[in-house]
Amino acid sequence: MADLIPAAFENLLRRIFLELEREGKIFDLPAGKFYRHTSSSPDLSVQFHGLRASTPVGPAAGPQDQLVQNIVLSWLAGARILELKTVQINDQLQIPRPCIDATNVGFNVEWSQELTLEQSLQEYVSASMMVDILKAAGLPGEDAPASTRDTIFDMSVGYDLAGIQSPQVRSWIAGMKDASALVEGLRARIPADFSRYRDLPFRTRISNTLTLSTFHGCPAEEIEGIVYFLLTEMDLHVTIKMNPPLLGREGVDYLLHDVLGYEDIQTREEDFDRDLKFPQALEIVDRLSEVARSRGRTLGVKFSNTLVVRNHRSFFTDETMYMSGAPLHVITLNLAQKFREAVGAGVPISFSAGVDQFNFPLCVAMGFVPVTTCTDLLRPGGYGRLHKYLINLEQKMSDAGAGDIANFILKSEGHGGAAVARAFGEVRSALQILEGSIPTADLGQVNLFLDDSERRAKDHLGTLAADLGEWCRGMIRDFERQVAPAIERWVASACHQALERIHDRAVREAAYLNTPGIVERATADPRYRLERNRAIPRKIGSRLYLYDCINCDKCVPVCPNDANFVYEVEPVEVQLRTYELTEAGVRITEAGRFTVAKSHQLANFADFCNDCGNCDVFCPEDGGPYLVKPRLFGSRAAWERSTTHDGYYVERRNGHDRAFGRINQREFSLDLDRERDRVVFTDQVLSVELEYSSDEPVSVRVLDAQRTGHALSMEPYYVLRTLMRGVLDPRRVNFVNVTSID
Repeated sequence: MADLIPAAFENLLRRIFLELEREGKIFDLPAGKFYRHTSSSPDLSVQFHGLRASTPVGPAAGPQDQLVQNIVLSWLAGARILELKTVQINDQLQIPRPCIDATNVGFNVEWSQELTLEQSLQEYVSASMMVDILKAAGLPGEDAPASTRDTIFDMSVGYDLAGIQSPQVRSWIAGMKDASALVEGLRARIPADFSRYRDLPFRTRISNTLTLSTFHGCPAEEIEGIVYFLLTEMDLHVTIKMNPPLLGREGVDYLLHDVLGYEDIQTREEDFDRDLKFPQALEIVDRLSEVARSRGRTLGVKFSNTLVVRNHRSFFTDETMYMSGAPLHVITLNLAQKFREAVGAGVPISFSAGVDQFNFPLCVAMGFVPVTTCTDLLRPGGYGRLHKYLINLEQKMSDAGAGDIANFILKSEGHGGAAVARAFGEVRSALQILEGSIPTADLGQVNLFLDDSERRAKDHLGTLAADLGEWCRGMIRDFERQVAPAIERWVASACHQALERIHDRAVREAAYLNTPGIVERATADPRYRLERNRAIPRKIGSRLYLYDCINCDKCVPVCPNDANFVYEVEPVEVQLRTYELTEAGVRITEAGRFTVAKSHQLANFADFCNDCGNCDVFCPEDGGPYLVKPRLFGSRAAWERSTTHDGYYVERRNGHDRAFGRINQREFSLDLDRERDRVVFTDQVLSVELEYSSDEPVSVRVLDAQRTGHALSMEPYYVLRTLMRGVLDPRRVNFVNVTSID
């Protein structure tokens, strides 16, 4: 399995600003695909566990949020609630490769962070600091108010009580709650070129919220024990991620097969038998909600995890795999509705399942916070798809005459009036409890005020662009001026408190009332059925080679880690020489040609590539970019450790350009002295010195005279020479050349 190697903090910072200046991109995401909120845009902010986030969208705990560049890319595209990839006590996982198949529906076999706990902590703290720097730099939009950049980092841990209670995971959580020491260490590594950012008030409490992920089949008492521990001993706000089997196998299979038509996707009875049951989930949430309230914390639920199914494809080697995408969207919506019908509108729900730019506004209209996405961002366009979620939401809000998310929830499905009636009804119910002790005259005045206010609230809600929250604040002022002076002080205080909750209650009730209609439409929508999701990315029948391809560049954005990148070369076609060591000396022959036909080339930065296979899925040619295109390492040590594939390391240092390559299990090196215009190419048996500008040989040396019959073709020389020239060219910034650009 390929090992991920995080980039140095200072190199990430240099890459961000150099690439933006020279190419108008950050980590290959064009500035035109940054989400830009302006002062005229609607307010997309939401509350999550009592914290403010500027938008309700973010990546799910998955491949889009485990390395610094993943998190920065999500943030630039508009994500403001970042559910960080799940960590666990077992941080030396061996995950099958490839592990992601987003061909159409979406399947995977990867389920946890691929870094150590220590590395994960450093990546998440580094990402938080990088976001703070980007805010200070005025990105992604200089005209955007600072309040539109409020960001929440949400931890995710798994998968059992013993692991989560272990000293290692406790320490990791503590480090996320107070990262002061790590922040100061990273602050000192900010290069002199960016010294203006050294004194920023970087946040040190990276997170105090956590979404719990549990294995399919985790016992109910284990889940409850974990959450109790997190709420109490770790003092966190907690969201419990629920699994699709809560809907029951009959319910899941009915939707999957009878409604949506995915007959080839088969569930397993044992996964439902051993998983948490719906009544157990309700009991756990009820008990733990009270624990959270007693601790001044909040408890929410998330729908849902992926669905474990039988592996019926040849892409993975495991017996089972985890389904996401379009069919999971319908299954999870139905599960969320079933839960809401059972518990009412009071329990906060976050959502993740088959979310895309088209259904995202509907998820927001159901009051889900956050709405997270994963599979859609693995498709062509990658992170560049995310800003469309928010653009579409802004348009839907404009159509509804809603200036903020709360009013959008109230207005989008036409249930605002009924939601207001329910909210006022709750106030009346609260007063009925006190009815025997409230003076009759006072109660009469209060009821008259409530009746009139409810009518006016409904009328106001129907006005285009009306703000119910603002109206409710005015209503409270009217109560204090008109009613409160004429009634008992304690009655006025109780009514004031109840009136303050009307707006939030109305929004929750509207989200509740919006849910059945949206779920019914989604369940009947053909876009989630097999017929619309059976197509596979087109292959054109040609194969990839080290150099030259059709240059569609799809492999660049579909890589969640930004491992694939573009570089430019000078096309070349040369006659190849071969140097052969004989008893009589070195014999030179000419055979074959080396050709690079195109200037536009693609490579893979091996430090960031985990062999997930997603670029192969969407590449029109056969072979897989991550396997065939040049795999470049960030250090010579990393190149030397990795021997399973051909690979390369290039560097520019002290007036020398050097390249090292493992090609067909043979190692070659190239050393260029730019001042002397001399380059030495060797395989440690023969060494050829050439004039670099002309490629004319100057001398040949024998390094191992015992290797008679050994032949050194110059083809690897041209492979390394072309790669070194192109990748080190400072006109395009990448993680290989970023340290050598002036």
